[in-house]
Amino acid sequence: MKWREEIRLQIPENQKSTIVSRLQNLLSQIQPVKGLMAIRLLENQRVNTELSLVIEWSSLATQNKSVLGEELAQLARELGLSHHSTWKDVSVSAADAEKGDQL
Repeated sequence: MKWREEIRLQIPENQKSTIVSRLQNLLSQIQPVKGLMAIRLLENQRVNTELSLVIEWSSLATQNKSVLGEELAQLARELGLSHHSTWKDVSVSAADAEKGDQL
């Protein structure tokens, strides 16, 4: 993996199941995009109302956000408070290096 986008989302507790279901449905409908490795929906283990969408890309790291990431971030803003950021790998574990996941 070369880089990833993270969209953190704070949601109302009383709407959590509806929002999670909506996001799961949306993610299941995303068409393949060049360089897209995975999209994960994560739930914070300590903060019940915090979700994170993580988009993993195999292309070289960029300072720009992807079109897909921007679209998901826009949806997130409609569902609650959100923050969209990009991250790049700065180190690779030995296990990842063996799989060819080097920078």
